[in-house]
Amino acid sequence: MKGFLAYQEPGEDPRYSEGKWLLTKLHETPENHFFITDFVKQNCFYFQEEDALNKKDEFQFALNEEDSITSLNKEEYLTKLSDFQKEMNLQGIEKAIFSRIHLHKKADTTNLIELFDKLCQRYKEEAFVYLVSDPQFVTWLGATPEVLVKGGATKLNTVALAGTKKLDSIEWTSKEIKEQAIVSDYIREKLTSFDSLAISESEVRTVRNGSVFHLRKDFEFQLSSKKWNELINQLHPTPAVCGRPMKKAYNLILSEEPHERLFYTGLIGYKSDDTIAVYVNLRCMQVLENHYALYLGGGITSASNPEDEWEETINKSKTLLSVID
Repeated sequence: MKGFLAYQEPGEDPRYSEGKWLLTKLHETPENHFFITDFVKQNCFYFQEEDALNKKDEFQFALNEEDSITSLNKEEYLTKLSDFQKEMNLQGIEKAIFSRIHLHKKADTTNLIELFDKLCQRYKEEAFVYLVSDPQFVTWLGATPEVLVKGGATKLNTVALAGTKKLDSIEWTSKEIKEQAIVSDYIREKLTSFDSLAISESEVRTVRNGSVFHLRKDFEFQLSSKKWNELINQLHPTPAVCGRPMKKAYNLILSEEPHERLFYTGLIGYKSDDTIAVYVNLRCMQVLENHYALYLGGGITSASNPEDEWEETINKSKTLLSVID
């Protein structure tokens, strides 16, 4: 079975191709190749294109089995999150991301390429949309709004994206404002660790991504392509997908989340010697034989209310479910 790759950069047209997915380390990924990593960056797959495809071409996708997924109902989620919060407080963790998996029944007539095309049309300007498949990691589909680093030799951009609400008319709470500030502080700290780096920052603004709204600040800077791998490793995982202090939050996630994140909150994109476009893999799902497994997370602090966090994951699920249903 061949590997499959389809993706669409914001504002551009989608591309479809088949070929081979090859396993490597992130820092050993060849230039001019598309790649995807897991959350811990232990596994990095890069795509070796063999043939460009037309979206009307048929393709056999690798699908995962149902019993490979751990999904929590609401009661289980609230209990797990409460325990997670208690452990955060004991360890002095200011913020950590807790995620869950939601299983959604597939229609018998599901066509994944058509579903990918719907996502491309719905989020053409506001997200990086992709569909990847291979027997090594089965099939994943997503529409992520979060840029890790993007640009070229003269200008690079990264984004501090955090805080979530479902309606623009709802006021931002102090918890959400603080959540976004934590991400901004982290990115600023990492960027200033590079000597003589001139950084330009935007004001924090509200942006819409899919079915929800976030707080966003943009950072612009210039950095030699020789340091891009170092930059990627410095920035990821950000507090938006991990927490703060990073190492404590990272270890807590690995020990206490009831599932492996796999590609969720990992990296996805490509880089060459003069261009880079790498995104954090949010709003994504794994395709099973009879269900979609949606990965949904939220930033947890001491002020977080578990019921509210459950609702936030439901709101985030609508980015994909609004196209599926």
